[in-house]
Amino acid sequence: MFLRKVESKRKSGYTHTTVQLVESYRNEEGKSRTRILYHFGPLDKFLQADADKLVDSVLKMKGEVFLDHLEKFGSAKNFGDLFTIFRILKELKFFQEIEKIKESETRIEFDLVGHINALISNRINDPSSKLKLLSWLELVYLPELKSSGINYNNLLRSMDF
Repeated sequence: MFLRKVESKRKSGYTHTTVQLVESYRNEEGKSRTRILYHFGPLDKFLQADADKLVDSVLKMKGEVFLDHLEKFGSAKNFGDLFTIFRILKELKFFQEIEKIKESETRIEFDLVGHINALISNRINDPSSKLKLLSWLELVYLPELKSSGINYNNLLRSMDF
């Protein structure tokens, strides 16, 4: 069983997306088929809360409660691909070069390396504006970076650097 998004294009160019609960099975000839168990309706009306309730109700049948676990442990932050980006930049000694130039040629007092790391990682992982980058930082873990120290004006100054 799984959730499936179904997209259909309209003549006007609009793409209508719906969500379905689908089950895989094999027919009499042994061919793999799917059958729709439940049609949730348009994706824009199928909210995250609905998905959480669905998962919670399925887990209740097994004797577990998902929402209780979520409140207890919280959500996880994205890390894997960001760690790869961080290691590549570190391997290239990118941050060391920035520190050398910063110390010898500028009077910058904020964490320039951290701001540039955030800009590069965001651009590769989830390209967005500098303002949206601040909310993106709450969803990810970047090694050796305190996201509370990142601010919008320093991001712009880092780009100038």
